[in-house]
Amino acid sequence: MSLGPVHGIRIEGTGIGGTRVDSESPGNPGDPIPMVKVRVHGVTFAYASRKVLSGVDIEIQKGDFLAVVGPNGSGKSTLLKVISGALRPIAGSVLVNGKEVTRTSHKTRAQVMAFLGQMEHTDFPFTALDVVLLGRYCHQKRFQKETPRDLSAARRAMELTQSSHLASRPIDSLSGGERQRVLIARALAQEPEILLLDEPTTFLDISSQVGILNLLKRLNEDYHMTIIAVFHDLNLASGYARKVLMLDAGRVYAFGSPAEVLTERNIQNVYKTRAIVQYHPTLGLPYVVFDPTEENPTAPTSHDKATGGTTETAEDLHIDPCGGIRSKQYWPQMRIHVVGGGGTATELLHALAAHGINTTIGVLNIGDSDWMTARSLKIGVIEAPPFSPIGREVERLEEVVLEADYTVVTEVPFGPGNLPNLLALRSALERSAMPKVGLIGDENTLSGRDWTEGLATSVYRDLITRGCRLFPDTNAALDYIRTVGLRKASRHCAI
Repeated sequence: MSLGPVHGIRIEGTGIGGTRVDSESPGNPGDPIPMVKVRVHGVTFAYASRKVLSGVDIEIQKGDFLAVVGPNGSGKSTLLKVISGALRPIAGSVLVNGKEVTRTSHKTRAQVMAFLGQMEHTDFPFTALDVVLLGRYCHQKRFQKETPRDLSAARRAMELTQSSHLASRPIDSLSGGERQRVLIARALAQEPEILLLDEPTTFLDISSQVGILNLLKRLNEDYHMTIIAVFHDLNLASGYARKVLMLDAGRVYAFGSPAEVLTERNIQNVYKTRAIVQYHPTLGLPYVVFDPTEENPTAPTSHDKATGGTTETAEDLHIDPCGGIRSKQYWPQMRIHVVGGGGTATELLHALAAHGINTTIGVLNIGDSDWMTARSLKIGVIEAPPFSPIGREVERLEEVVLEADYTVVTEVPFGPGNLPNLLALRSALERSAMPKVGLIGDENTLSGRDWTEGLATSVYRDLITRGCRLFPDTNAALDYIRTVGLRKASRHCAI
């Protein structure tokens, strides 16, 4: 059974259309490109007795870029698998061009839809080109070897994803961003009209996230490819998707434009977290920051998470060691700098702000999640232009680190774009008699967030050698910052 006439990325030359990927009934070059429509009608799905999706009903038009958002366990990944035909719903149906996907063969579905799951790994050291050629299976007969057309399709897909230079590299030697480009090229080699992606930017550094999402945006806008992707970062969903589907406990809570779906009320009701939704001054898109002053009884606050859920208040921290009398004059005199990014510093920033500590952060790209949090908390930011590698801004970073009472580095992934932050820290330590830098995270897991071919790991370990402290979590870092404050207050008393 065919899903109907579908036109994918053209193999010969450039552009969209003209090449029919459904081999069962070839089309004519002059045929109009059909409007591929995905209709999810009353879909319910359960794993054993646990219902994961319930009555999901949406319609996706050709050329849509849909972001699927919702809390953990809301059914986002399951919905993608049901749409792809990998899972069969217990009720309802998924139709593409009016044909039910579960009644078509796997190969026929793969000619229309390509699915890229979370954290896909390869067990063999295939070259990148070998991996991309795997996407041609849906156009081959059993035991058939790759044809010149298959090779042409694979190379064309690598050109589109700007991964041609990786063709001969073993897939297991690539960085996270490079690997993701190759896997997207493999999906494009299927010549699909619909691309399904489950958290395509997970564990990527900021530069790689932007690169992958800009690639998806180009496929959507220039090649009219329908994109359906799961997002955890609401700001990325707002920045790249045309429509947003918000799921709550397996049900559709909201469906529409980012402005219609990403409202303060919706986020509070679904995520059980108070949020502030503002609009970007130039792009006009909504972006989400979280309210550090709101104590939500239904969810742990950033302060709770950072302090282990204790009832300690900001006033409790302002202890005068000169006479045991509480005083607020010492803590505000502290200067703490944070190096973060991608939301990794959010909890720390909230806690520091709640304690009234003079805090700065950076270098951060304008629009980064931590940048938005800092702006909402009125924390000073050393900022770099959006979507750009950090440059001469690190000169200011180095001076701020030298002036600060202490600097904390969060568990941020490091890539070529933000590696200058680490290098500036090392330079500051070379100029300082006393190391005043702490690193949150386990040294042994650093390789999982190092996308610089080991350079970041080398600099990180050099920082430890120079006396930087390691903190297992944000709470431990806050405990040490308290110690720094008390020491400074004691020196003040001795003067």
